[in-house]
Amino acid sequence: MGERVVSLGGSRWTAYALRRALRGNEAAIPVCRIDESGYGHLIGEMSCPQPTGTALRFQESFSWPLNDAMRDGWFEGLPYPVADSRSQGFLGRNFARHHASVLRVAEHPDDWSDDDILHVLSSVGFDLLGNLILGKAAYRQFFEQGAVRIASVLTARLVGKVARLHLA
Repeated sequence: MGERVVSLGGSRWTAYALRRALRGNEAAIPVCRIDESGYGHLIGEMSCPQPTGTALRFQESFSWPLNDAMRDGWFEGLPYPVADSRSQGFLGRNFARHHASVLRVAEHPDDWSDDDILHVLSSVGFDLLGNLILGKAAYRQFFEQGAVRIASVLTARLVGKVARLHLA
């Protein structure tokens, strides 16, 4: 039963819960922080305990203010920095409308459950406000997009230099 049980807290204050599957997957979701230099750091791994909420096993300190239960890693819903990253406003509605069928979520982000938000962010949430990225897929996309942006800038600089040489 080991992997099916989430346990967080310390010695006498340890709490346990059965792990709940997110879209059929019970694996923990890595939560990464991107620093000012663009490097990723594993903050922890998030799991979905029964019946609702999230559990975050911290690997490093979390810079957001947390109450006692949150410091132990237990959240009634999504951790608020994650919940604040959800699609919102005009751009969020546009994103949801265009990606709803592929991601299998409602066309309006206000109709998304916490599990839907977690699924969307861990699948394609690589370009969000803030410095958090959830899930391996989004983390990989972040660095792939960064490499594309760097290549675009370098290409533009090279084209500019070549153009100046031909004009001179």
